[in-house]
Amino acid sequence: MMNDSKRRVAQWLGYAGLTPFFAMAALLVFGRYQHDDDRLTVEMVLLLYGAIILTFVGALSWAHAMHRAELGSSWIVWSVVPSLVAWLAMCITLIRPGLPMRMTVCLLIAGFLAQLIADFRMRKALVEGRFPDWFMRMRVHLTLAACASLSVPLFIR
Repeated sequence: MMNDSKRRVAQWLGYAGLTPFFAMAALLVFGRYQHDDDRLTVEMVLLLYGAIILTFVGALSWAHAMHRAELGSSWIVWSVVPSLVAWLAMCITLIRPGLPMRMTVCLLIAGFLAQLIADFRMRKALVEGRFPDWFMRMRVHLTLAACASLSVPLFIR
C-alpha cells in the first residue's frame, strides 16, 4: 500500500508532467511566428512529448502485467501497443512531413484514450491491490489534459 507521502509525490509529479503539454499548446495559441517553420517546430516538440508520455503510460501496464499473477500474457502484449502507436505517429510526421499533422495528433490521442480504457480494465482484472481511486482520477485528468493539449494544432491553422 502506498503511504500518503508517496501518493503526494506521485500526484505532484503526474500533474507537473503536464507543464510541457500546456507550455507548447500555449506557445501555439499565443506565439507570434515570423516563419511557419517556427510554429512547426513547436508542434513537433508538443507531439514528441506526447509520444514520450504515451510510451511511459504503456510502460506502467508492462510493470503491472509483469508482477501480477492474475494478469495474463495478453496484458504484456497490450503494454507495448502505446509505444508502437507513439512510434508510428512520429514516423508519419518525421518521414512524411507533407502528410497532415492531424494524423499524428489523432493517433496520439487515440493511444492515450485506449490506454486509459485499458487502465480501467486492468484495475477491474486485479484481484487485490487494485489501482487506488486517486490514481484513476489522476489518470483521467492527465489523459484529458494531454489530449486537449495535443489537439491544439488541429484548431490553430
